[in-house]
Amino acid sequence: MKQNDFDIENLVKAQNPRANLKEYFGNGIYLSKEEQIILENYQISYQNSPNLKSLIFEIETYLNADYQEDLEDVLDSLAELDYYQNTNQ
Repeated sequence: MKQNDFDIENLVKAQNPRANLKEYFGNGIYLSKEEQIILENYQISYQNSPNLKSLIFEIETYLNADYQEDLEDVLDSLAELDYYQNTNQ
C-alpha cells in the first residue's frame, strides 16, 4: 500500500473524535453526548443527580429490573470515573 492511499482528514472525520468528549454536569458527573442520549432514552435524569454515586445507583436500579447493554456500557464508564475520582493518588 502506498502512503497516498489514505486521506487523513477523512479518516479523522469518520472517527468523530469530538463525540467522545465528556461534558461536566457538576457533582463529579462527566458524560459524552452519546451517554447523555442513552440516559435520556431511559428517562434517567443525570442533570438532577446530587452526585456520581447517586447516578450510578439509579442506573443499577434500572438495570436490575430491565437489562440494557447500552445502559450497562454507560454504567461501566461512570463506575470507572468514580473509581479514579476516589482512588488515592
